[in-house]
Amino acid sequence: MESQITDTSVGASLKSDMMSSNAPPPGEEQGAGFAKRLLVVDPDQKAWELRARLLIAQGHVLHRISHVADAPPRWPHYLYDLVVVATDDPASPEVMEFCRKLAQAQPPVRVALLAGGSPGDNPLAAPLISRDRPAAEIAEGIVRLLR
Repeated sequence: MESQITDTSVGASLKSDMMSSNAPPPGEEQGAGFAKRLLVVDPDQKAWELRARLLIAQGHVLHRISHVADAPPRWPHYLYDLVVVATDDPASPEVMEFCRKLAQAQPPVRVALLAGGSPGDNPLAAPLISRDRPAAEIAEGIVRLLR
């Protein structure tokens, strides 16, 4: 099976992505079985690989960038169904500004944080998934957010 994860530094692959419009790719119907697309912001590629494999096995398509600074300055509509931001500090100005920009996009881009600590440590309205959980539980938490 061909891998559906892309590790990129926001180049042509994000700008020319087929999901830049609301329409599904040619020949595919919107609805059940339609692949959900995720952008993962995580500097730790090795930690993310198992989670990515679990999500890809369920039919999701993933792109990964290392830092929020690598994200495109403007978001094409409907490019991703969810952006997952892995961070040690959800309250960092960089993470908070990135999440604010995504929330203000039209339409808003859904964001989840993958961080240590408890939900009470989350200053943002974004759902928090504990990065201390096993990879399968993290993947399931992401899948629940995609429903």
